Amino acid sequence: RRLSFEIGPVDGDDPEGIFQSSPPSPLDLAIVLKNMRRLGISTAGVSAVLAWEEPDVIALSALDSALASFDKVATAAPLSRGPTSSPLPPSFRRASIAADKARGNIADLPVVNRIPLPGIILGQDNALSGFTLLENEPDGIPLAARWDDRIIFAFPVVATIVRQGLSIDDIEFVPGSHIKLGPNGSVIPIDRYGRLIS
Repeated sequence: RRLSFEIGPVDGDDPEGIFQSSPPSPLDLAIVLKNMRRLGISTAGVSAVLAWEEPDVIALSALDSALASFDKVATAAPLSRGPTSSPLPPSFRRASIAADKARGNIADLPVVNRIPLPGIILGQDNALSGFTLLENEPDGIPLAARWDDRIIFAFPVVATIVRQGLSIDDIEFVPGSHIKLGPNGSVIPIDRYGRLIS
């Protein structure tokens, strides 16, 4: 039986964004993750942005090790668009689909090309990452964006994929219509900009 949990605020629990701006310390998170893994949890989602101004190197190592102990883990990062492009991080690539797999026009999706935080932890080979926010995209709730030739997804979409044990290849993405999470999964309505239609 698959057991999973998420660390971070549930929608509406943190209206001032305190958890995102002041996440727990790396050591605190490492202890929570290690304890959850010891209790038999196999997948995890961490919506907190794992970046600190002056973290302890040993604590970061402990956190990285704790994240690596899960079968799968979803992590998160804000994204932006800058004058110079960075390579798509591996954890985002694993949670993305090729642009030519989209069924429809992707021209109106937001374009990003970097993580605006140095030293962010996204996890190792077991990690899939989604974005927490897109800078300069203030309207609506974005669920998809483009990074080079890939379609990347928001953290809630990626966390659902991890929690349900889905393959990213089973995701159906139709701009202006929906994101379908697997052949028999949920259908999330989106507009042509990749934003949630509520």
